[in-house]
Amino acid sequence: MDFHCDDLGLHLKGGAELAARRPYPNKNWLIACPHRGRKAIVGFFIETAVPLTAFTTLTRWKAAGIGVIEHEVRYEVLDQDFDALTSNMFLWYGTDKTRGGWAPRWPEAAKGWTPMLAQPRMELTSRRRQGDYKDRVQDGRIMARQEVVALHTVPRARLLSPSPHDLLSGRMPALESAFHTHEPA
Repeated sequence: MDFHCDDLGLHLKGGAELAARRPYPNKNWLIACPHRGRKAIVGFFIETAVPLTAFTTLTRWKAAGIGVIEHEVRYEVLDQDFDALTSNMFLWYGTDKTRGGWAPRWPEAAKGWTPMLAQPRMELTSRRRQGDYKDRVQDGRIMARQEVVALHTVPRARLLSPSPHDLLSGRMPALESAFHTHEPA
């Protein structure tokens, strides 16, 4: 597996900077996370020098018996209200005061969608999905997927302090593990 974001000059390699792990109860899901320690973490942080308005990522996965499959995601940032972004749609939900009192950050175009059907992700076979995506299928397998995700910013604290009631509790990456980028070209 490797991860590229040319807009940020970021290129990460599996086995060196990244590892594919299973942080969710559903062990069919592999997530790219920092290659530090053994704990399965939900994703990774990227610290940028400037706020972003749009950027594209490309993750290449090696699938056993299939070869390399590609997942390209174009992120369109809808505002600059806060200092962080997340493609983890569970963190777009609002919460009550006992769980942090976070305001909802769902984009208007995604109202009514569910993370299980719309979460940006690569799959080997087509399933029912919500969102803006296009698959290149060969012999019944998805060899490449392109997605466009519009997202609002979120408060950084939302990513750093999930509620102990959250599925993500104890599985979020540490800010100290963030990959740092240079200003976009």
